[in-house]
Amino acid sequence: MNYRLSIATEAELDQLHNASLKILTETGIRFMHKDVLAIFREKNFRMEGDIVYITGAQLEKALSTCPPSFEFQALDPARKIIVGKDFVHAQPNAGALFVHDSIGGRRNATLEDHANIVKICQKLESINFNGSMPVDPSDVSQKYKHMYILRESLKYTNKPIMGMAMNRRGAHEQIDLMDIAIGGNLCVENAHWIGVVVNPHSPLAWEPEGLETILVFVERNQPVVLSPAIMAGIAGPIELAGTSVLQNAKILSGIVLTQLIRPGAAVVYSTASTIADMRRASFCAGSPETMLINLPCLQLARNRYNLPCRTMCGLTESSEIDVQAGFESMMSMMFGYMSGANILVQTLGTLEALMSTSYEKIIIDAENFSRMQRYQKGLDFSNLDSTLELIQKVGHKADYLTQQDTFAKFKTLWSPSVSVWGNAKDKTDSAIARARKKYQNILAEFTEPLLHETIIADLDQYILQAQE
Repeated sequence: MNYRLSIATEAELDQLHNASLKILTETGIRFMHKDVLAIFREKNFRMEGDIVYITGAQLEKALSTCPPSFEFQALDPARKIIVGKDFVHAQPNAGALFVHDSIGGRRNATLEDHANIVKICQKLESINFNGSMPVDPSDVSQKYKHMYILRESLKYTNKPIMGMAMNRRGAHEQIDLMDIAIGGNLCVENAHWIGVVVNPHSPLAWEPEGLETILVFVERNQPVVLSPAIMAGIAGPIELAGTSVLQNAKILSGIVLTQLIRPGAAVVYSTASTIADMRRASFCAGSPETMLINLPCLQLARNRYNLPCRTMCGLTESSEIDVQAGFESMMSMMFGYMSGANILVQTLGTLEALMSTSYEKIIIDAENFSRMQRYQKGLDFSNLDSTLELIQKVGHKADYLTQQDTFAKFKTLWSPSVSVWGNAKDKTDSAIARARKKYQNILAEFTEPLLHETIIADLDQYILQAQE
C-alpha cells in the first residue's frame, strides 16, 4: 500500500533542490571549526574564511556514497532495526525540562524520570527504538549528564538508542560507554551502535560543538542525524517554501561533510523546522504549517536523494492531556507518518511545545502510533477470491457473524490498549486513567536492570575516571 503523502509536484521539487543548490554555490555555509575547514580545504572546495561553497558536482558525489539504509544495532541482537526503506520507528520526546503526570502535575525532570521513560518504552510493543534524552535531568551535573543519561539507558533497554551532541570529549565518552556495554569480542566501530542528533541553530552555519560531534561519530562509524531547527519568521523566511529551501541547503551541506570524513558514512536526513507564533515570537508546536515546511524536504530526501529520513511530529502546544493535545498531536503524528520518514521523534509524551514529557501521554501516543502502523499495512487482497465465494454463499442474508471465516480472523483486527470503546459504566474509567495504570504497572514490574552487574560496574568506573 502506498501510504506516503506527497504534497509537492516534481516541478516544485526541482525548484526546491535548485534553490538550495544556489545557496550552497553562491551564498555558502559557515563551518565554525578549524578541523572541518581543513577537510574542505584539502578537498579543494572554494572557501572564503570559514564560509564553504559547494557545487552541484560536489553535492552529487557526496549523495552517491550515502547508504540508502543501514542496520542500527541493539544490545539484544533480535531488536536491531533497519533505518530506511519502508520501516517507520517512533521515539519519545527529547530534551524536555519538565515531566507531567495526571496526579502530581508538572515538575522538574530528574534522572529517575529519564530511567522510567526508558523502561516504559522498553516494554511498549509498538515502539522498537528508545530515546536519547526524553527529559533533561535537573539533578545531575550538566558537564557529565551525557554519561549518566546513557548509563541509565544502557541499563534499562536493549533496543537501539541515541546519544547527545557534545564537544569532542563528550562524544568520545558516549561511544566508549557503548563499547563497554556491548562487551565481549564486539567492537563498537565495526557496526552502527549509537546514533546522535545534531541540531544546528544558525540557518546558514554549523556551530563548533555540533561539528565536533559529527567529526567523532562519523570517524568512529556511528550514525549521524542532521536536523536543523529553523523557525519560519524568526530564523528563516516567513514564506514557508523559503524555510524549506534553507533547511534543505543546511542538511545537504552537513551530508557533504560526513561523506568527506568517511565515504559511505550512515547519515539521516532530518527535518525539525517549524513556524513561529509571531504573537509571542516563539516556537509553535500546534500549527499545520510546521509539517508543510517539512513535507517537501522529506519528499526530496526519499525520492531524489534516496536517504533515510527522520522528522519531528506528534507535537502539541497544550500543557495538559486534553482535547487540544489530542487533535494537535494526532494531526502532527499522522502527517509525520505519511511523510515517509523512517524515524518519528518527539512522537511520544510531548506536551507544552516540547517542554514537558507526560507519562500518561507516552502510553496514549504509543497506541496512536500503533493505529498508524495498522494503516501502513493496508488492505490484504490475497484472499479476495475466497472472500468473494463467501459473499456469494451468504447471499442476501448478511449473516457474517456466525461464519467460520469471522471466527478465525476477528482477533487479528486492531484493538486499543487504553482507549475506552463503548459506554463505560464506571465514569472514572478513561484513557488517561488506563494509561496511568499501564505505566505504573510497567514501572512496578521492571525491578532489575537488563545489563549484567559487572558491565554496569565497568560503566560506573569509566564515568568516575572521566570526572577526575
